[in-house]
This record gives sequence, structure tokens and C-alpha cells, in this order.
Amino acid sequence: MSEHLSAGHHGSATASPGAAGKAARLRCEPLPDAPADDPLTLVDDVGRLLREGNAHPDHPDFLAFVPAPGTVTGVLGSALAAGFAVPTGWRFTGKVSSAIESATIRWIAELLGLAPGTSGLFVSGGSAANLTALTAARDALVGTEARGATAYFSDQTHLSVPRALHVLGIGEDRVRVLTGDAHRRIPLHDLARQVAEDRRDGLRPFLVVANAGTTATGDVDPLPELAAFCHDEGLWLHVDGAFGAAAALTGRGRRLMAGLDAADSVSVDPHKWLFQPAGTGCVLLRDPTYLERAFGVGLPGYLEAGAIGHDEGEADYLQWGVEQTREFRALRLWLSLKVFGAQAFRAAVERSLTMADDIAGYIASRPCLEVVTGPSLAVVTFRGLLPASGPFPRPEDADTADTKVEEVCRDLRAEGRAMVVGVTVAGRRVFRLCVINPRVQRDGLRAVVDRIAELWTARTAAPQRPGRRAVNAGPAPRPGPCGNGGGGGTTHPERLDGEELRAEAVRLTGLADFGAPGHGPALDLLVSALEAEARLSPAGRAEARDTLLRALRTRLRLHAMPVPPVRQEPPVVLIGLPRTGSTLLHRLLAHHPALRAPRLWELLEPVTPPGADVGDLVADAERHVADLTRTAPDLARIHPTGANEPEECEHLMNTDFRNSVLGLISYRVPSYAAWLTTQDLTAAYALHRAQLAHILARRPAPAGSRLLLKSPSHLWHLPALDRVHPGARFIVLERGLDEAIGSVCGLVSAARRKRSDAVDTIEIGRDMTAATHAALSRMYAFTTDPSVADRCLTVSFTDLVADPDGTARRVLDWLGLTAGDALRRRWHDHLSGNPRPDHVHPRAACGLPPAGTHPAPRDPEEAP
Repeated sequence: MSEHLSAGHHGSATASPGAAGKAARLRCEPLPDAPADDPLTLVDDVGRLLREGNAHPDHPDFLAFVPAPGTVTGVLGSALAAGFAVPTGWRFTGKVSSAIESATIRWIAELLGLAPGTSGLFVSGGSAANLTALTAARDALVGTEARGATAYFSDQTHLSVPRALHVLGIGEDRVRVLTGDAHRRIPLHDLARQVAEDRRDGLRPFLVVANAGTTATGDVDPLPELAAFCHDEGLWLHVDGAFGAAAALTGRGRRLMAGLDAADSVSVDPHKWLFQPAGTGCVLLRDPTYLERAFGVGLPGYLEAGAIGHDEGEADYLQWGVEQTREFRALRLWLSLKVFGAQAFRAAVERSLTMADDIAGYIASRPCLEVVTGPSLAVVTFRGLLPASGPFPRPEDADTADTKVEEVCRDLRAEGRAMVVGVTVAGRRVFRLCVINPRVQRDGLRAVVDRIAELWTARTAAPQRPGRRAVNAGPAPRPGPCGNGGGGGTTHPERLDGEELRAEAVRLTGLADFGAPGHGPALDLLVSALEAEARLSPAGRAEARDTLLRALRTRLRLHAMPVPPVRQEPPVVLIGLPRTGSTLLHRLLAHHPALRAPRLWELLEPVTPPGADVGDLVADAERHVADLTRTAPDLARIHPTGANEPEECEHLMNTDFRNSVLGLISYRVPSYAAWLTTQDLTAAYALHRAQLAHILARRPAPAGSRLLLKSPSHLWHLPALDRVHPGARFIVLERGLDEAIGSVCGLVSAARRKRSDAVDTIEIGRDMTAATHAALSRMYAFTTDPSVADRCLTVSFTDLVADPDGTARRVLDWLGLTAGDALRRRWHDHLSGNPRPDHVHPRAACGLPPAGTHPAPRDPEEAP
């Protein structure tokens, strides 16, 4: 056992090929009457059986389910408890063990950020924890007979919850399983509607079960909103955090778990993300007296000696749960925390989250793979793309892909290489990795993904089917690393190449220092996606080349010059989906002398090239606008611009090659776009701030004025922007979801037609709907954070269009600025000279449902 624990990463994560035969022999083994000839040899044999006959959830390549990477101290705690026959069910005979359990429970509550006074007990695992909590909920709200008692949870909830309700006598006819939303979370509107309907029908709603980390995808239900709803409706909120609650040990995990402290009860499994041996579960109640109300019993005569009152804050755990004789489970975690300290646990959980970020980016960089969900709480799901056909373009292809996922997982297990299983997401089978084991190493994890890619290619290799490539797609691109050619696209004599672009930028500028190397993988991934997926026309490839070269030249000049010592006040940032009126409001506000909005010519060349003056830069921007008007009149009509007009600062994000506008709007590059959602853009925003300093040094702003910024790319990375621009004020633009999605699809279609001859509008409709929902979710998570909410002002698109003058004045008033007569005359002139362009939303062409399907999101619980 010592050898296994100290070198458990050696060998295979799966059982040996002969395990089935050994199991069959063990099942038929006769009862041994005589003692063993050599007990030590028998122990060695048992150790070998356990090593070779079972899978090993503590192995770094065991990436299925939720691994149980136990610690040596946890095992030692189990051995000590068993060796000393420690009594824990009853304080009368286990005073010290009860005190240790009480302290450890308090430590867990503190680690998770739960309210003082929260307490509970250790149980065998999440199933027992859920059963214990739900029993307390039933008895507290509807009594043991539970007539009409009705419970609610989503279709992502663990199987132990409906099983617990069955044990408690809650029939299936009173169990409401709500279909999860686009993010696999319990839908608040459906929940509220169902509760109201059940009350009208005479039922007694009493329980909502929320997920703090679903097993399949690591998703978290909207806990603050659920807590508020349950409080208002008099319902018990139980949070199943068996897997994910431990994420609250870290800063970003605590933000994901916001609202956990408002739950009535929480289940958490220390044998998962707190690294204890299997069989270590825990249930916590905000008011633990409900446990004794549910499980307390009068003691029989043979136990009367221990029937003493509570003192010193201790509890008799036999009165708090179903067990009287209990394992001393608490000692495992108590000893581990005493030996390693809480900080080691925090660091291990944070490492898991970082490892998930890394492997999601690596998956997204593989042309034959596509991230489906995550990373979320150290879980990533992904799928393989079928050769020469993109991601599941036909139903029969999707069925084939489902089968291949299972085949590849079986191949991987048969090799003994790793333990990976498929899960179902949105009705399709996908690969899933759970990387909570602190023994997981980046290179080993990437090697598993590489092997999955190889097996996928081998399993899906097939001759090219005729008629599947896009019209005007040109010759097939060269094969990618996984054997397929990506998404097609026209060839061009000068294929995009990251190294060639760097060399050309060096030649043009005479500079060679690109700064930190982090931009390199981003550039290479973007270039690879542009060639493999974007279906570029010759003109589109030329434009992409110019864009990337311009960014590289700017990056070289940035690192050749010191950042000007210009004071930057916290900026005002307009955020929201594209097509929500941000351009109109941006240009109105930019007329105020205290708000400095960078112009297009400044954004295209934030650092003045040697020998150029402002007139040269403005002329270059005018050529840029003329080219846009000539080659993409639809796009120019949807988003009119000018060399000296305030423009989106997303241009400044190009210098680090992490720009959501490039990934979602300008080009069809799904692998790059998926990877980008996993990235921390703090370094990119640091370059963004440096470029703004150069812009302000070249054309100074009045003292005390604020920069006025806006770009839809910010929506995906608001925490990073806020870190680099602390104290920023945010103006949140909102529009009815139907209108917004339709308008965004029109913008994206026009943008991509400028750069590709093979634009799939149905695909755009599907992808933009998903991206819109994801972006809104991120925006609301950020803007409702208590540290940010008072720096945010919401502006309705409807109000802005109906009364632009009044809306702009309301914004200025919020910023502490005034709108004098001269400013309002400038607004009037601007509005008169720039009528709002008509924009036909191509809903049917993009496969969108009729208008009126989605409500306008107004607050966090309404975000899709």
C-alpha cells in the first residue's frame, strides 16, 4: 500500500486485461476453513489483485467520472481510526472523536465561505448526504407523511436525488425534473411557473435542489437567484456540491459559488476535491437543529447512561443522522489539514482549474477536435470532427460520431492508456475530462488528448464523400495534424504563416523584439484556424494578412519605446452585444469634452511609425474606410464609420492576437473562438492600456477627462479588463434578445461575405445564438458582482432609439457630467446628419425562429 501511494502514478489507470478472469474465479472461491500457510504472502497477493484487478481513480490518467485522489494522511487517518476502534456515533464514548468531527465540520464551512453556525456531520458520500439533507427538509416543511410534497430540480441533477426522494415517500408524480437551459442550468422562469401551477393544483412545493458542479459538465446553477426565489416562496434550497463546492476554496471558485452561503443545506464530498479516501462525505446545514428534529430519538434503557445534555458546543451525532455506529471519517480530513494546511488545499484546487484551462486551449488548437463545454470546475468536454465535413453537418454524421466516441473510449481503456468515458451533452456523445487530481501533469494530459485524436482519426478515416465541399471552395487544404483538412477554404499563392508574418514585420520595421512570448501560440492558432476553417477568399486572405502584419508591426514598435507617463483616469466602457445601440451612444457621448473617445485613425496606428505624421495616419484610415465601402457596402451600411469618427477599441486587442471580434464576427474560426473563451486576457489588456497611453501622448486629452471605450470583444473578458483598468465605469447596453440575435447575424453575415465566398448563414444563426447566450451569461455574472454592480448603469436600446438626447443626458448625469446647450446642439447635428440605417434582420436565412421567441433579458435571472 505504501508503494502504491508513493508511486501511484506508475502503471495503468485501468484494470489489467486479465481482471475479468480473476473476478470470475474469486466469485466461485470456496469458503476457507483452514488458516493461510503464509499470511504475508496472502497480503502480497491481495495487493497485486487490487492493483491489477481494478481501475485506479487516484491515477493521474484516470480522467473519468470524478476521480478520488486520496492523500497519504487520509489513508493514515482511516487506519488510525480502525486500529484504535474509535467510537464516533455517541459523544458519551467518543468525546475527543466528536470534538474532532465538530471542528473539522466547522473548518469545511469556513473553507467554503458558509455562514457562522453552519454545521453537520460526516457521512459515507454524496448520496447519503443528499438523503440526510432532504430528510431534514421534508420534516421541517411538510412533515413525515409528506402529503402533496413536491420537489424540483433540473435534468442535470445526480441520480441520488430522485432516489432519496423515493426513499422519503415522494412519488414520481410529485417530482418535477426541469429541462436545463442552454447552459444546462435550472431555468428560473420554468421553475417559478411550475411552482405556481402546483400550488394552484393543491400540491405543497417544499424543495429545490440546485447543482454546484454537475458531474457531466461541471456547470453551476444560478445559486443567488435560486436562494432569493426559495426565500420568497418558503422553499428549502439544497445545493448538491458533492463534486464542485470545494472550488470555493479559491478566489475564482468562490465567485462561481456565489450564493452557496444562502442555501439551507449543502452536500460536499471530501473524497473528491478535498483529496480524501472514498467513503468521506459531508452534509452541512445553515441551521443544524433541523438534523436533530429529523433524526433525534429517545434513547433506550441500555443507552441511558449517555443521555446527558449538550455541553461545550458538542453534538451527539447519533441524533443527527441514520447511523449509530459510524466510521471516524472526520479524522482523515482533520489530519490532512493539520499536516498540509489549508493553503495547500487551496493551491491544489486552483491548480486543477488552471489545468482545465490549459487542456481546453490545447484541445481547441487541434483542427480535428472541438471544445463543447467548459472548462467549468475542472471539467472539459469535447468532440472530434469528421473528416472534410466540419462538426456534424448531417444527422447521420452525428449518429456516426456518437458511436465513434464510445469506440475511441473503449480503445483507450483497452490500451491501458487512460480512463476516459463519454457523456451526453445536448443529445450527443462527447469526450469528457475531469482533472481534479493534483498528480495530473500538463504533458501527460496533452498526451492523452493526442492519443484520443489519433484514435479518432483512425476510427473516422474514410474516403471524401462527393458534393460535401462548399461552392467556390477551391482545392482542398492540406491535411491538419489529425489527418483532416479542417473547414475548407480557397487556396492562395501566399498561405498565411506565422513565422513568415513575423519575419516580414521585422523586415518592415527593422525591429526584432516582440516582447513576451505569450503572443506566439495565439498568433499561430489564429493563423492555423484562418487557413483550415475560415474558407478565405483571395481578398479575405490578403486582408487577414494585412491585419496580422499591422498588429505585429505595432507590437514591435510598442516594445521598442517606453510607455508614455500619461495619467489615465478610470475609463468609461460601453459593453453589450453588438447591435444594441452602443455605436450611437458612443458617438453622442464622445462630443462631451470630458470623455475622450479614440478615433479610427488613432486605433489603426496607436504608435506613430517613424517618419509619419498625423496627416499620414488620417489618410491611411480614409483609405481603409474607402476600401470597406467599396468591397463590403452592406457592412459599411450596417456599421458606418469614418477616419475621424470614434471607433471600437477592439483594434488594440489585435496586438496580442486575442480578439473576440476576429474569432466570432470577422472570420469563421471556431477552434480559435472556443480557445479564446478559455483565456485570461490580462496581458492583452495591459498592451491595450499601453497603446492608449501612446494615443493620449500623441493627442492629449483635457485634464481630468476619462477615456470612452467600447467594443463587443470586451464582453467575454470583463474581469481582465477591470483588473487592468481598475475603477472603470460600465454602461451596459441591452436589447430584446430576438432583435439582438437577428441583427448580430446580419452583421456577421456581412462581415464574413467580405472575406469569404462560402458563407453558411444557417451556421451563423446557430453559432451566434449560442455565442449570444454565453456572452450575456458572462456579462451578467460580472455586472452583478457586488464589487462591480455600483459601477454599472443599464441603458435600454428601446429608450435610446426613442429618446437619444434624454438617454445620453441620463448617462452623463450618472457620470457626474452636465449636458449644456452647445453639447445638445452637437448631438442634434449628429443625429440629423447620421440617420439610423435600416437593417433587415435575416432571421429565416439564418435559421432563426420567428421574432418573439426570447424575452429581453433585464437582470441576471433572465440571462439565458
